[in-house]
Amino acid sequence: MTFSDPELIAALSRQRRENMTPEEREAERQAIEDEHYREIEDTRERLIKQTSTAVSAVDQAIGAVESLMSGSAWDVEFAETTSGPDILHWLHEARRNIQAAQDRTSHLIN
Repeated sequence: MTFSDPELIAALSRQRRENMTPEEREAERQAIEDEHYREIEDTRERLIKQTSTAVSAVDQAIGAVESLMSGSAWDVEFAETTSGPDILHWLHEARRNIQAAQDRTSHLIN
């Protein structure tokens, strides 16, 4: 196991930069910036995919509850109590909220 002293790492990094030409320092700065923007782009893409997956999952859950309330899988606990409609309400709210988050994210990205 390797333990690294942050102060030592910082000192070595400063020393390395001091020995660099201005062009090398600029290239290093640009590489760091490029990596940062790649990370932002990757994270944004992951967010869009995950919210899309979440909307699909909620849609499937809504379908399951609807089946329990009126389909061939009719379930008295869902169909003849307030539980089924309450669960549907919460799922529809969740879907609207997730969709709003996805729309706002898309607006920010584009």
